[in-house]
Amino acid sequence: VVCSEKHSHSPTNKDNNNGSEISEARINFHASFLRRLGNLKTVNFYKLDTHFVVESLPENDCRIIHSIRLASSGSVLVVPSGVPFILLMNQYGETVDKIHTPHQCVGICELNAGDLLGTFPFNRIILSYKFGKWSTFVDCPDFLPVDIVQLSNGNILTCGKKVDMSFIRSGQGCLQLYSSFGELLQTLDSQFGMFDFPHKIAYDKEHDIIAIADIENNTVTIVHDNDGRYA
Repeated sequence: VVCSEKHSHSPTNKDNNNGSEISEARINFHASFLRRLGNLKTVNFYKLDTHFVVESLPENDCRIIHSIRLASSGSVLVVPSGVPFILLMNQYGETVDKIHTPHQCVGICELNAGDLLGTFPFNRIILSYKFGKWSTFVDCPDFLPVDIVQLSNGNILTCGKKVDMSFIRSGQGCLQLYSSFGELLQTLDSQFGMFDFPHKIAYDKEHDIIAIADIENNTVTIVHDNDGRYA
């Protein structure tokens, strides 16, 4: 009743600006309204509490950012180009740590256990970061892994380009699905049309929906993960 009186739901009451007194007619209306609905549900509205912008870093001048991923700690993993490290940044855009890499990393994801997986397409490998050390997760002799995510079932999905074909030739992009132990389970390409160069993956764990962006044909492909059956 007070909300209805104070906001734009009703005309201004010149005799009462604080909402402490409500006319009998309005009280009857609200009482009737509550009796008719009986079951009411409160709806909460949320607003953005804070945001930050990752500025161009001094050691990253004139370069691009390959990947930005949210970490479980609330920090952000940032992968700049041309430097052998990954930045861990807080919600204010401040660098709190640097994770040095043996090669140029392009894609990064945090696993359910808290470890990291990074893609190194120029070296055709995917590396695991655990206990402060990098180790080989899987070698990709015929595949350039670019971006990477972990699915809710624990499997690892990567996107990239086949290396047995020219980098500029169309239709040679694909997705590679690995187990959590690095075993190649499936190659996904023509099932969803023609990939040229899928370079980014976004994953909605709650609904098991995968979005793959293709930089060469300017498309986004939506894939539904139904217990390992993709459509």
